Amino acid sequence: SVGYFPDIENPKTFNEKMQWYKLYYNDPLMVRCIDKITFKDYIKEMLGGEYVTQLLGEYSSADDIDFDRLPKQFVIKANFGSDAKQIIIVTDKSKLDIPGTRKTISSWEKPWWRNAWGGYEFVQPKILIEEYIEQIDGQVYDYKFMCYNGEPDYVIVSIDRFKDQTIDYFDLNWIKLDIASKKHPNSKRKIEKPKTLSQMIEISRRLSEPFPFARVDFFEVGGRLYVGELTFYPGGGMSKYSHIGRDYKLGDKLKLPGKSAGLKKGQN
Repeated sequence: SVGYFPDIENPKTFNEKMQWYKLYYNDPLMVRCIDKITFKDYIKEMLGGEYVTQLLGEYSSADDIDFDRLPKQFVIKANFGSDAKQIIIVTDKSKLDIPGTRKTISSWEKPWWRNAWGGYEFVQPKILIEEYIEQIDGQVYDYKFMCYNGEPDYVIVSIDRFKDQTIDYFDLNWIKLDIASKKHPNSKRKIEKPKTLSQMIEISRRLSEPFPFARVDFFEVGGRLYVGELTFYPGGGMSKYSHIGRDYKLGDKLKLPGKSAGLKKGQN
């Protein structure tokens, strides 16, 4: 609960506009970007293959995965996953409980919530395995650019994503913003400006241009830039803010178009 009942037909807050976005705005390109497999092909077409992590395999079922053929380190994902869910990071295959892993993956294959999440309804569930990447300190800094109507506005930096996650906010000049997430604290470490910041801004603008709203996520590893994903409904439109005023302020940034005709099942 976000503390109020949403007015979806006359949305003003960011959460209300996210609900409207899920219900009324449908674009086949969104489906292609949501699917973490077809997304890689899209980024290759737009930017080149060096901007995505290597796909090691895609599968219809957990039983189809041949773990013997995989390297020591890799990442397992559901192609429809969101909010860091449906992800298994394997840093040492020799210690992996393979039967238990297959059981966990199988639980991903019938997500009950897909029909409530806009374009996710049209993604055909699959499992993908991709290469494992990390920075020299064992971290993967996740840079998330919030883009409104094709223009990047500010950056969210996520660290320690799978344990004690922290969230920090920066403007496009890398000045830290006095914003605190209600769910995750700010980091106690100094977060240096990424070397590829200007490139991230340029790519965010290019990738978000077709959509009313998109969050473009990046990883910078060893000076190399990767596009992680495009997210269209951050928090599912149910984000909790420290003050309702921020929900309205973010809502003001997003100009919604008219309602689109919508997709039919299988039209992806």
